[in-house]
Amino acid sequence: MEDAAFLEEVAEFLDSFDVPTFPPAFLEAENSLMGAEGPSASSGAAIATTFASDGAAPIGRKKTKTKQLKAKRNTTPSDRELHKAKDRKRRNEYRERQKIERESLQRQVGDLSAELEQVQKIKENEEKEADDLMLPILAWKTIAKRQLEGRLASETQQRKLQSAVRARAALIEDLSGLVLKRLSEGDLIVSRGLGESSFGQKRIRLEPADTAIFEAYLQGLNTIYAQTEEAFRAYGMDAMLDDATVNTKQAWQHDGKTGCFQFVSKQLMPFSFKQTCQSLRHVAVMQHRQTDRELYYDVEDPETTMALKYRITSRQTSGRVMSVVLRVVARRFEERDRVVTIWRSFTEGEGVFTGMHSDETGWCVAKPSATSSAENTLLEMCIRNVPMHFRSTATLEPAVEQFTDLVLNSGTEDSAEITGMLEKLLLADA
Repeated sequence: MEDAAFLEEVAEFLDSFDVPTFPPAFLEAENSLMGAEGPSASSGAAIATTFASDGAAPIGRKKTKTKQLKAKRNTTPSDRELHKAKDRKRRNEYRERQKIERESLQRQVGDLSAELEQVQKIKENEEKEADDLMLPILAWKTIAKRQLEGRLASETQQRKLQSAVRARAALIEDLSGLVLKRLSEGDLIVSRGLGESSFGQKRIRLEPADTAIFEAYLQGLNTIYAQTEEAFRAYGMDAMLDDATVNTKQAWQHDGKTGCFQFVSKQLMPFSFKQTCQSLRHVAVMQHRQTDRELYYDVEDPETTMALKYRITSRQTSGRVMSVVLRVVARRFEERDRVVTIWRSFTEGEGVFTGMHSDETGWCVAKPSATSSAENTLLEMCIRNVPMHFRSTATLEPAVEQFTDLVLNSGTEDSAEITGMLEKLLLADA
């Protein structure tokens, strides 16, 4: 637009001046030269004739001056107007070419801008898809690495046991006679410590594999936090009523050959937003889970981030004890008008559940209620639990169902326990 305005001003400036008047013979020679396809002998002769007729050849000073004055007198106003018209036509043609070229460049700019925007959108979608794929891939890599480490440790332990068995076999062969003479069979069992207490369950402790899982899950917490609004929309949080005391729904979501369990809850707490957030800090540490509880302290901000490991056991009607080990990481994000708590947990089966795993992602948002007239707080919770079983265990239907029930029931117990503790704290502070 600035170039077009500048060209218009130049055109008006040129039109305000008269173009110098040239002899008619010179104009005719100029036209004959412009109409020719290229330089030739005829064009040169025309130029020579023109200069000769106009007195350009040095015939004499007096004669030249006389012819020039005569040519000026012979130039009429119509000739000058004609020449001005030709100049204006040339300027208009030049401006028209500039306008066409400018419009062509503007169209190219528009096309290239649209192409650039499309490429940027494709790149953003690819980056988003890559982030979504990295979380399950990272979990599977962690599982595979843990299984490999367990296999290598088992093979090393097996070699040690085989060596110990061979050494003990030789020792037993030498001392068997003496042992049979001096000790009874019961004394032998007691002396070797083979009572019921020797078969008790060992206490879990943090291992290098646990550190790898914690570090991998801690790195993904910020990505999960960025997906809060998207997760709430996908699971229909906005469609649930805000004024209900407790509103929950759970379902199994199919995803190709696999799927996930979804749990959505919305609860109205009759307490202030500030008071509710303060109480949430105390109940979020899951103090009700104390069985073989171990904390992971290598976190960036212990005030807002937590990582721990614990065991959950369940006894069947037959008397068999089933257990799973959970590794949980959680982080709290405090915003101006809400507090977002997100967590990620990895559940690993033990005993009959060996080879069975599940990956859970959860979001909990506390914010002031917008529909209630009183000073209330709205708690919104969304949980996604994805089973992750190896093919060798996927065919064990009863065990898989028992594992799934244990995991889902433990999640329901956690939600009920945390809600109950929160209400008790709020009532005590009221």
